[in-house]
Amino acid sequence: MRSDHKIILVSVVFGILFWLLDSVLDHYFYYEGSVQELMITDIPPHELYVRSMVIILFLISGITLSQMVKRLNTIGAGLDEKVKELECLYQISEIIGENHPIEDTLKRIANSIISTWQYLDLTGVRIVMGEMHVRSDRFTETGVRLSQNIVVNGWHAGFIEVCYSEENAEAGENCLLDEEKSLLNIIAESIGQFSIRKRSEQELMESATELRALVNTIPDLVSLKDENGIYIECNPKYERFLGAKKEDIIGKNDYELLDRELADAFNEQEKAVLEKGEISVDEKEIIYADGGKREIVEIIRAPIYTPKGSLMGLLFIGRDVTIRKETELGLFKDKELAEESSEVKGRFLANMSHELRTPLSSIIGFSDILAERNFGELNEDQSKFVQNIRTSGEHLLELINNILDNSKIESGQMEFEPDRFFPKELIDEVFSLIEPVSETRSIELRSDVDLDGVEIYADRIKMKQIMYNLLSNAIKFTPENGRIDISSKLLDDSIQISISDTGIGIPSDKQHTIFEPYKQATSSSNGHYKGTGLGLAIVKQFVEMHGGQITVESEEGKGSTFIFTIPVKM
Repeated sequence: MRSDHKIILVSVVFGILFWLLDSVLDHYFYYEGSVQELMITDIPPHELYVRSMVIILFLISGITLSQMVKRLNTIGAGLDEKVKELECLYQISEIIGENHPIEDTLKRIANSIISTWQYLDLTGVRIVMGEMHVRSDRFTETGVRLSQNIVVNGWHAGFIEVCYSEENAEAGENCLLDEEKSLLNIIAESIGQFSIRKRSEQELMESATELRALVNTIPDLVSLKDENGIYIECNPKYERFLGAKKEDIIGKNDYELLDRELADAFNEQEKAVLEKGEISVDEKEIIYADGGKREIVEIIRAPIYTPKGSLMGLLFIGRDVTIRKETELGLFKDKELAEESSEVKGRFLANMSHELRTPLSSIIGFSDILAERNFGELNEDQSKFVQNIRTSGEHLLELINNILDNSKIESGQMEFEPDRFFPKELIDEVFSLIEPVSETRSIELRSDVDLDGVEIYADRIKMKQIMYNLLSNAIKFTPENGRIDISSKLLDDSIQISISDTGIGIPSDKQHTIFEPYKQATSSSNGHYKGTGLGLAIVKQFVEMHGGQITVESEEGKGSTFIFTIPVKM
């Protein structure tokens, strides 16, 4: 009989006993021992009512108590099942937590299920994953089975199956409880997670092996320290630097492996890198403990973080730059030699220009005197020869001045003396100088400069030379009956001056070289266009000296336009 039924029966018995006890008490104390009063028919109505109510209360109490006992039994049974389920899962988690091969782990899980399963008797457990087919030691296949798929990263990787004893075969799968299915599902998920973890560990191990092989092949010094400065990894070259094997380096700090001075230097720099969280680069000469070799090393230090962002340690890479430093030293010496040569060249050109200018000035002066016929008349040929002497002398003097100016610019000796003046006056002055030359070539020279009242702060002499060189260049490359236009524009903080001609133009493939020294867009091998190719180079240097810019727009056969800007205030 069930315990809850027993409680109800006991309650009824207690009610009857109460009835009898009450009757006996009434017989002896109230009815003075009369047997007849014990009969139900002779009991007073109020006594009958009381006794009946007491029996009903006993019965209700018994039923209530039986229900509570029944519920407690059910809860207890459920708790027992849950405890057994937890024992099963705990054993499986213990097996999974151990570091065993995956097939051996699955075998142990199958045997654990057999020994801890709390439901219907199992005859066997089978786990299939890929090419692995694992069975429990005790395995008998029956008709009553429960299986669950094993899923790994969303893919069906296999299944786990439990078989029950034949006595349950007639009931089929309907005899299996939801708790059994849920438990098997949890076990299948655990196996799937274990497979993912095992695969990740394998991939991590392979990656670590590949990384270690890669680090070992790097020709640089490589080491890794934790945040406390303890070595956790290094490559063979770093072993040679310290003069110790890796197993003797790992777990130690610099003070145990290097001299105090070098350890202090390393510690100070590494501390700064970790505090700032930034990469540092410096150079240091080191001596290898293994062989005493000296190297100048470019040292890169960088903090290393985990994927979650926490500091893992510090990476040290030391690259041998000895050859590069020796090359740089050689280049520095070559630079010093070149600068010295440039200075010598500058002094030579300055001296030569002085020595050449004096006789050239005399030649030009005396040719002017002869041309004025102060000392007698000249025939037609003589006048022509004197004019040729004067023209050639002036051309030669111009070339010497250009060479000297370029030399000063290259050596950084060109003086810059800005002052306030009105650019309109300067342009008119250059215009009046160049106009007679243009008239001899029948070239029309037009000016449309609207800078009245505009004052700039610039080097007047260099501005004059900029204008003169550009206009002379325009006349040189413009055929007879051509035209040259000068125009201006006032911008926000600068003036813009344009000089356009209808000359031969500049080929597009040579426009980027015309401002380089000794370069001309048109070949002068035939002697038609004479010059050193320094005029535009000097113009560009003088414009940039003012903080301005110069550009050219040109089309071959249709002329050119040179545009330059000069800031109003530098």
